[in-house]
Amino acid sequence: MSDEHRRQVDELFNNKPWVTVIAERYKSQMETAHFRHLLEAEVLEIDHDAEGCVAIIERLTRGKDQKVEERAQFLIDFVRPRGVSRQTG
Repeated sequence: MSDEHRRQVDELFNNKPWVTVIAERYKSQMETAHFRHLLEAEVLEIDHDAEGCVAIIERLTRGKDQKVEERAQFLIDFVRPRGVSRQTG
C-alpha cells in the first residue's frame, strides 16, 4: 500500500471524504478486494474524470458532504464491527 493510499484510508477512518476517479485507466484498482468493499459501502466520492472530481471537491468545501452517514456506518460495520470501546489487539 502506498503512503498516499494509507493517508486516504486514515482519512476515511476519521470520517473524512475520499474523492476518486473511476476510469478504464485505473481498472486494476477497481478489481482489488479492499476497493470493492469501499465501492459496495458507497463511502467514496466518485467521478469519471478530473473535472468531475474538482466539482466534488468544490461541493465538499462548501460543507455539502453527502457521504457522512455512509462512512460512519462503514466504520461500524467493517472497520470496528465489535465496537470502538473494545481493544483491537
